[in-house]
Amino acid sequence: MSSVTGHCKQSNPNKAPVLMAGDVTPEALHAWEMGCHHFFRQKVIADADQVARVAWNLQDPHIQDWYTNASDHLNQLTFPKFMSEVHLYWLPPDWAATVCQKMLLSTQGSKPCHLWAVEIQSLNILLHGSDSHLSEANLHYHLESHMHLDLCANYHSSSIADKKDFHKWIEKVCLLDEKCCRDLAKQKEAVEAALGASGHQPLQPSHAANARTKPPTASSDEWKFLQANSGCFKCCCFFQTHTTLTCPNDFPDPKGYKTLTAEDVELAHNKKHAPPVVAVVSEEPAAKRLCSEEPEMEPITVIMPLAALGDGSDSGDECIAPFFVPHLHWTCLLDGPNVEESIPVNALIDHSSHLVLIDVALVKKLGLHKHALPQPLEVAVALSSDDQAAGHEVVSLQEYVVLSCLSSDSAYHS
Repeated sequence: MSSVTGHCKQSNPNKAPVLMAGDVTPEALHAWEMGCHHFFRQKVIADADQVARVAWNLQDPHIQDWYTNASDHLNQLTFPKFMSEVHLYWLPPDWAATVCQKMLLSTQGSKPCHLWAVEIQSLNILLHGSDSHLSEANLHYHLESHMHLDLCANYHSSSIADKKDFHKWIEKVCLLDEKCCRDLAKQKEAVEAALGASGHQPLQPSHAANARTKPPTASSDEWKFLQANSGCFKCCCFFQTHTTLTCPNDFPDPKGYKTLTAEDVELAHNKKHAPPVVAVVSEEPAAKRLCSEEPEMEPITVIMPLAALGDGSDSGDECIAPFFVPHLHWTCLLDGPNVEESIPVNALIDHSSHLVLIDVALVKKLGLHKHALPQPLEVAVALSSDDQAAGHEVVSLQEYVVLSCLSSDSAYHS
């Protein structure tokens, strides 16, 4: 069993979805199946051709070997029957019972009712076509008997139980649950207000052993540093894309906490803007890549022993570094809205450039969306023509694209 779980990826509805290599789960297979149906509708693919168009997008090597060995048989199946074969061969024998048990053991707990109901229905969709699939009547019974006790008390005192339509029933129950939550919040506010008016502190849960500790309150200087450098006021990290409410990190450890300074801002800035390590160039015919192709290494110098003045004895061999060495290339796959299949390119790695560059022709070929840089970036070309009056030619870079690279064996994604 792999340590990686396979997941579905579909960048565009006009392109067939890809199930990445890894352990196959009912959720991943269902997502891939739904993406395939959407792809078939967009491209108007005949039933007889559907399996052959998408089967190779099951990228786990074991599944591809299985498909290769049985392709004559599998390509003749309709897509629903093909999916039945995939479920039978690649999911554990008890997968349906496991999903059903997870669904039937689920209770509302502290979850909002609408999220819990969606979770239950999503699990039931995975069981569609199997003996474990629950009817709407059975779903109704499960949700009714496993809702929160407070909601249950209000539910039985209302007329919602008489609703026959399942979806309208769920809607009414969720509205009632929201009302219960609002009433509970008002009661809590009233109690806290009463305690505050009487001079008592609001009651707090006494879990000293599990209490979350926080660092000292940020000073005015720290507050300014965080505010001016996209900092998070919870985790106290600079240049973050999340907010305090959506922060996935915990508070800094108060033990050994150090006050934030301008040096911390500079370190975070340098770390975030570290030089990229990949530049992408498109695959072109050999005639057009005479300059980018690395020629075979030819002898360009001779390493000879140097004679030292004096008694004429050799002083040893001196190693002279070569003038150039071959570039390091990574053959990877790129995807875009304008191509139906991933195309191979050569990515230049470890080139020590502070920029990651991509050929304009490759951007057009892939159909990548271009974004404007926050501010134009001017670079000087080191090798300019002799008639350049100002010395080096200056090029202004004004746009960037978002790029995703996949190794040819689908084992690595960047």
